[in-house]
Amino acid sequence: MAKKNRSKRKDNLLAREISLLSLFCLFKTSDANFISDSLLKRKSELEELLKSNLDYGDLIDVLKMLVYVYNLKNSNKRSQLLALTHSEEFVNNIKKFLQCNKNDQYLLEAIDLIIYFVDVNINELPISDVYYDRFYSLLKVLHNVQGDDKISYSYWTHEMCLLLQKKIIHRERMKYSWRDLNIHPSAVDLLEKKNLMPNKINGAYKNTEEFLDTIYKLLKEDFEGFLREGILQMKAELRGAKPTEKDILVYNNVNIERVETDENPMNGIIHRIAFSVGDGENQHVNINKPIKYGSLLLLSQYSQFTTFVLATVISDVELQNTEDSSHKVLKVSFLGDLSQVKNFWQYTMLESKRLFKPYYEVLKALHSKNIENFPMEKYIVYLNSTPSCPRYITTGTEYKIDNETLKLFSKDPWPHNLLNLDPSQIEALQSALIYEFVLIQGPPGSGKTHLARTIIDVLINNKSFLSTPILLISPDNYSVDVILESLVSKHRNVIRLGNQTKSTVLKNRTLHNKMKPCGRDIKIKIERIKESLLRKIGQNEENIENLLDYMRKEQCCYKETCDENFAQQILSAKVDVIGGTTVGCARLHKLLDKVQPEVVIVENANEILDAHLIAALPQGCKHLILIGDHKQLKPNICNRNLENYDLDVSLFERMMRSGMKCCMLTNQHRMRPEIASLLSPAVYPPMKYNPTVHGLPKIRGLERNIFFIDHNVAENKKKDEENSFSNRHEGDLLLCLANYLILQGYSINDMTILVPYAEQLKYMIGAAKTYPLLKGLEILTIDTYSGHENTIILLSLVRSQSAGIGFLSNNNKIVVALSRATSGLYMIGNMKTLMSGSDLWVSLNTVLKKKQAIGTSINLQCVTHNKIRAVTKKQDFELLIGGGCDSQCNLPLNCGHLCRLKCHPLLEEHATFICREHCSRLCEKNLHKCKKRCNEECGDCNEEVEVVLPCGHSLKKKCHIDKGQKEICTQPTIVSYLCCLRKVVPCWQSYSCFYRKVEGPV
Repeated sequence: MAKKNRSKRKDNLLAREISLLSLFCLFKTSDANFISDSLLKRKSELEELLKSNLDYGDLIDVLKMLVYVYNLKNSNKRSQLLALTHSEEFVNNIKKFLQCNKNDQYLLEAIDLIIYFVDVNINELPISDVYYDRFYSLLKVLHNVQGDDKISYSYWTHEMCLLLQKKIIHRERMKYSWRDLNIHPSAVDLLEKKNLMPNKINGAYKNTEEFLDTIYKLLKEDFEGFLREGILQMKAELRGAKPTEKDILVYNNVNIERVETDENPMNGIIHRIAFSVGDGENQHVNINKPIKYGSLLLLSQYSQFTTFVLATVISDVELQNTEDSSHKVLKVSFLGDLSQVKNFWQYTMLESKRLFKPYYEVLKALHSKNIENFPMEKYIVYLNSTPSCPRYITTGTEYKIDNETLKLFSKDPWPHNLLNLDPSQIEALQSALIYEFVLIQGPPGSGKTHLARTIIDVLINNKSFLSTPILLISPDNYSVDVILESLVSKHRNVIRLGNQTKSTVLKNRTLHNKMKPCGRDIKIKIERIKESLLRKIGQNEENIENLLDYMRKEQCCYKETCDENFAQQILSAKVDVIGGTTVGCARLHKLLDKVQPEVVIVENANEILDAHLIAALPQGCKHLILIGDHKQLKPNICNRNLENYDLDVSLFERMMRSGMKCCMLTNQHRMRPEIASLLSPAVYPPMKYNPTVHGLPKIRGLERNIFFIDHNVAENKKKDEENSFSNRHEGDLLLCLANYLILQGYSINDMTILVPYAEQLKYMIGAAKTYPLLKGLEILTIDTYSGHENTIILLSLVRSQSAGIGFLSNNNKIVVALSRATSGLYMIGNMKTLMSGSDLWVSLNTVLKKKQAIGTSINLQCVTHNKIRAVTKKQDFELLIGGGCDSQCNLPLNCGHLCRLKCHPLLEEHATFICREHCSRLCEKNLHKCKKRCNEECGDCNEEVEVVLPCGHSLKKKCHIDKGQKEICTQPTIVSYLCCLRKVVPCWQSYSCFYRKVEGPV
């Protein structure tokens, strides 16, 4: 038996030695994926190794090996491997090392590795008292460790112990209701993954509580997961991982300078923070670029950010009379317990690249939702697919539409071409008026926005049935502005929520401007309270929290008073329409609840998250019209992992899936048929075309109105960075093409360049600066151009010779990219690569080939001579100076000569051309040709002509001299006088009474 045990121990020892040798071999490879895959294949060996009684040298080697695991980008592999290190045996090995090892060399070498181990695993621990207690006991041992040189880690271990205590307290947080969760992220939120419920896209929720709980937690995780990943990236770099593009910005040595009050009473108590830029510190910061208002900042005294305080940015501070141009100062508002904010302490600060303000406003609005009076509950929560009619009308209601009185529920079809709508739009209009919950889907260019304007117009013209304004909601400012501007042009009374509008028409109609006179007396009162507050702070610091609470209550009273006053103003002013973005409406949800709009129209509903729409929806909504297209862009989320939870599925799409009746717009009003045929019938049913799209002019200078330039030039990619793709070949070719189109007479406003990746956007914006004619040209990402259109779209698809095509396999994004052009669409990409990642690209390739609209070169067509020239690369355009072909122009100039310039497409150049041919014009008397050059003024004709005078003599004179001018004849003439004497006088004198003309030769 003893022999058998000795043999078993020997086998275990051998297994351990083999495992370590294998791990050592793995260290020598630099491929992290290979390391992780190999470790997972030898999972049992690794588990046995970690549970074995490791000596101190082996323990340090294992901790070194784990650093590779910490830095893995694949979170699933990382979690699987780290789970093995949570065992009691391995944690006890570390504790034993800390308690027993007296060798300073081992201690100093291992202590940082142990800190890394705890710091990473604190995020990975299962929600369990067993694991929490295990690591808490390790932290207590670590807290007591000090080397001979008195290097202390007590502050960090104290922070980690506090964090674990919070995790222990909140171990039951999965059972917490959404109402119990903080709006702002906490350390526990950012250092631990969540158990989330997915959005229900194929069935109803149990109740409103479950619905709100799901969408609230998913939206909160969308921001926190993004921030968490950024913190993990930062920590990985501190452990020696290769720097990558992070989701956060890190600022070192940040000081809190002082406390003050802001001009805006709603901001209350604020702090000034400062940091330096340059000289190796915070070099990523653009000193001239302000940090956005509402940005979330995390400040911690410990670079691992186990604990932190939160602040939001109020504004940049412009420094006056200072030579220190590298000094940046911000005004911020701290959140939570201000007692943890210490003036003159140095902090490390994180800024999220994703703006927190929209999340805050939506989460805050959701917190205040009343479950007992939830708008449209039977549709939104319980997915009732049979809509009723709005409560403010009956089956006998008649509306005045287009100067006709029509029964809303008439069985007879409404008049053809009503309000210049097509038949599908008329059907959608009728449904929008008679059902309280309406879905209207329209492919790109089918007139969704025009229909939304028409619905609003009809409702306003029959507003005797409505007691409150109509609310217009959209996910973006552009769509809101487009509709409101058209209503203003018809003298409608509108109010624009928020102050983000770029429309000069709407500037004076914003809520921000209209509320300026409201509550001035209250502001003065608040200012007095501020002054009193500051005096009391100086006298009694212990009561600062009570005073701040009082200040916040006064601010809330001020806002509620303004909301109440302005709600009354809106109703008394008989406002027709209130318009705003989802975030703007969420921010002002209390005001809207007081106004209680009955009719809510949602434009681009397919792009709105459920949480955003519910936060924006006023409590008094009785009629909801959703207009959108779920085959275009989905709602934008920043945490891509939440796609697995269907966070990016909108209410519009959920209702479509539930079988709710949907009105489909079927007429194309934007794109010429060649462009529209790319998506119909591949994505949409066959469509009809408005006559106007058939008359769109041909694109000048190009043989075809639509073309795909196929190439096999490999994409450019930054090493070790995801989603940083660019393709310089494509970028250069499209910029040359854009420059060529400008030479054909198009303006920069006639075209837009679209790209799928930010790295390509960055490259092309920089490269465009070398083309003077392209100044001001729009170069945008596909997502940001949804809802817009232009005459010509140039599309770079970037991906080439890659294993995948990323989100270019997403049909929704493809649809948006291919449907923005009205007259000309020119694409460049590697079709073989694209087809390998999407069936839709296979279908598009077939359509393009049938149209002969795909090839390795694009044909330029001279507008003057119809000559065709194929171009494949940037250098091919260099031979086309002026935008024409290689022939001589030879078109007649105004002077009648032929233009000797090299071919140019713009006839306007003839007006400035200097013609040096011999002048072919005749003088005014049409007798002589001009002897000057064509570009010179002809002037007076100086040719001599013979003129016969009345006296019979003739003389020569210049042609330009007036024929009617009286000439004096100087020809010698013989005359007689007195006593028949003779003499010779000029002819004109011979007519004197003293002379008698004598005939004969002189």
